[in-house]
Amino acid sequence: MMKAIDAETFFEGDSSRSIPSDSEKPDFVRLVSHLKKLDPSAYPYSSLKALLERENRRLGAGKAAKDSLKSIDSKTVFIVSGQQAGLFGGPLYTLYKAMHSVRLASRLSEKTGFNVIPLFWIASDDHDFEEVRRIGVKTRDGVPFAIEYSPELYSEGVPVGEIVLDE
Repeated sequence: MMKAIDAETFFEGDSSRSIPSDSEKPDFVRLVSHLKKLDPSAYPYSSLKALLERENRRLGAGKAAKDSLKSIDSKTVFIVSGQQAGLFGGPLYTLYKAMHSVRLASRLSEKTGFNVIPLFWIASDDHDFEEVRRIGVKTRDGVPFAIEYSPELYSEGVPVGEIVLDE
């Protein structure tokens, strides 16, 4: 069973198995300190807010997302993360990235007093369909198995986000 931890514990704990060896160790205290030094009022909030509201409306966003967007003001900062689009939702770490962004935003908001909003984007303009057309799973018996999708009307070089799925 996997144990869920909060963002601060992740930063302070042993992250040696999840962070590349050539990367700097995450430091939550330093991140909070850096965030407190920002002047978010210097950013074009009205333009960003309008764009995000339009896109969230177009995509049919839920109430929580809409409420979050309404809260954007001159004391707002964003935790931005994202992932390449993938068939069947993509790799599981895509979900982990999104969940961690939400938890990190909440914790940073508590520590700094800023309105911290998680912003997750999907790189749907990626053209490498070969890279995302399959997913590896294990059967009930633990045997690796690949599920692959081959659309009837696929055209080489089309952005992944524009590929129309067959029935």
